[in-house]
Amino acid sequence: MTNDGTGLRIAFTLPASELKPTADEAVAKGFQVMGAPSIDVSKGEKDQFDLIQSQEGRDLVFTSMMAVHEVSKHFGDGFKPLLEGRKVYAVTPHVQAELKVVGVSAEIGRPSGALYIGGGTDLAGVPEGDRAEVLVTKPAGMSNGMLHILIALKRGELDWVLFTSPEAAENLLSRIYQKYGEDTGKTYLEEHVKIGAAGQDTAEFLRGKGLEPDLVSDSHGVEGILQKLS
Repeated sequence: MTNDGTGLRIAFTLPASELKPTADEAVAKGFQVMGAPSIDVSKGEKDQFDLIQSQEGRDLVFTSMMAVHEVSKHFGDGFKPLLEGRKVYAVTPHVQAELKVVGVSAEIGRPSGALYIGGGTDLAGVPEGDRAEVLVTKPAGMSNGMLHILIALKRGELDWVLFTSPEAAENLLSRIYQKYGEDTGKTYLEEHVKIGAAGQDTAEFLRGKGLEPDLVSDSHGVEGILQKLS
């Protein structure tokens, strides 16, 4: 494995909507990237969107690019008026950029008392009364990208495997263990690569599976890990 921060061969999984922009950013920073979808995402129930509309004046936190897409699509021309008089936050720069695309300025942050908008593990730890589950998530099926990651892991052609959330970690580990068996798969992870965990909850999930991360960032996604590796 290489020891510096340039040319490192990394692999990660993310929701499909976030995969390409994140991979492009990593490539621009000098990383060699393999990526695959971690989860399949569909639109949540109408009552979850109604929560956003009914709680006028409450600050909003968008937790994913897909959440921005679905909420802006659902409300159409009424999306920007819906946000008037509210502070809008994004949990990552990518989400902030997606809001900018639809004409909304947002700060980076996770304030208490706001309504968090998203789905799956993006809402982990958020009390029920503070969340609008506008997305329904399930593990993604096998893809060409996932197959390439699995083969590269076996061959020792990766430097780092990055686990971007507990949900993504569960899905990726299940794919590795299904293909190679748990003992062999764990050996590949321990001996062929270093392990990055996005957020303490992802790190704890991995430790519960008997894997100790070599690096832990402060939040879900890839950005924090890339900063530490650059």
